[in-house]
Formats: sequence, C-alpha cells, structure tokens
Amino acid sequence: MTSPPALPAALVSLFLRKTKNLASITASLQEWAVAGEIGVADRFGHYSVCCSPLQATLTSSSVLTSGELWFGPAVRYDSFVLFKSLRIVPGFTAGFSLVTNSIGAEEGKVLFKPGNATFLGYLGFDVAFSLASLPEWELVIEEHHRSGAAGFFGHLHEGYNANVVGLRYLF
Repeated sequence: MTSPPALPAALVSLFLRKTKNLASITASLQEWAVAGEIGVADRFGHYSVCCSPLQATLTSSSVLTSGELWFGPAVRYDSFVLFKSLRIVPGFTAGFSLVTNSIGAEEGKVLFKPGNATFLGYLGFDVAFSLASLPEWELVIEEHHRSGAAGFFGHLHEGYNANVVGLRYLF
C-alpha cells in the first residue's frame, strides 16, 4: 500500500477577472483603493481525490477540471511605481467562491468531513504588475484560499489553497 504524496500537485488556476474601482478612501490616502471583484477560473490537476484519511489518493490519467466563480470587495495599495514604468500593486479580496465540482485535496476534505465545497468563503492575497502606460491590464500572482470558515460554509473547516497566475482588467 502506498501512502499519499506529502505535497500533492497544486490546483493551478488560470483566470481572467474584472475589477471595478469603487472609490479612494480619502484624499490623504488616495493610494488606497476599494474595489469590487468578480473572477472566473478553470481549476485543473490529476488528483481526483487526495490526502483524505478515509480514502487512498486517486489520480487520473487525464486532466480533471473544475470551474470557479468568485466575488467580493477588494482593497489595494496603488502607489508603487518602479523606474516610472512598472506598477506594483499589492491587494486583498474577501468574498465568496462557487465551484462546479471539487477535485484533489478539497475533494478529500469533502469525503472526510463529510461536507459540500460548492459554496465557500474566499480570501485572495495578490500582487499585480502592470506597465504605467497600460495600467488597466495587470499580471496577477495570487494565493487563492477557499474557506469553510470553521464549518460555517458547507460543513467544512477549509477548502483548498492554490497559487495562481492570471490577468486582471480594470475598468
């Protein structure tokens, strides 16, 4: 009997999301922005079930996918510009996440609890990079966390974390 891998392959998301800047907080803090965010992702990987104490790790020879939609308010610090050409914008989003199905370690948690990971809380910590000449298009690197908020959503303690890379369009 083989044991599950210590660190399963991460669920990787490729996403394109739109962000609407709602307002600057105050004139003295203009570099801080509050925004609304809606994102869409394709989560994919080879693990159909991973890391559950109740079931052995199951892998698939084909790539498994799961669609995701997330939304919520975001806060960003929009003040770093290097060499007058490269913008660096750290940010944080908190809201909700919906998926078409669970895969990987998240599915292992659903089977162990048992619970439902279709609708969970969402936290995203990101850093965005863009050209000063094209500030509306950003390359985003993010730690993407789906959370059951200690059982409040879907009777799960947590969903799954993923490191993601994507494009964001500001309008």
